[in-house]
Amino acid sequence: MAMSGVPGVSSAAVGYVRAALLPTATNAEAAAAFARLIHSSLKSRFTPINFFLHNLAQLRASGDQSSSSSELLSFMPRTYTMSQEGRLVRVECLSYEKRYDPEKHYVYALRVYRQGQATPSLLYRSYKHFTELYQKICLHFPLAKVHG
Repeated sequence: MAMSGVPGVSSAAVGYVRAALLPTATNAEAAAAFARLIHSSLKSRFTPINFFLHNLAQLRASGDQSSSSSELLSFMPRTYTMSQEGRLVRVECLSYEKRYDPEKHYVYALRVYRQGQATPSLLYRSYKHFTELYQKICLHFPLAKVHG
């Protein structure tokens, strides 16, 4: 590996990583060594400081999101109310389709029945949309039992 031409990789660096991986240790010995490393890092003053700095960097990278924008879904540009749209009565998953936009993905065709509307509407949502909705529900309603 040291001869692979990767800048900064020397024989000493490869030897250090190899020794740290404990290739001759059993699973139990390696787990015990790893647990000792975790306990020693928890006693260090550097670990909480490093954790704090990483959290600050993550907050800065994610930008300043107000509470109203954090309630929005990426696929829904604004908030809708039950008085505007009507109460959901039933949602049926009709089928799924393979699409290419820009890469291959699957979307689910959903038939949405609302109170006060004679004809149901048809929506297309991706798995990514469902997972985002699930995460928002769990975040805003932590005591609700939502099946995952």
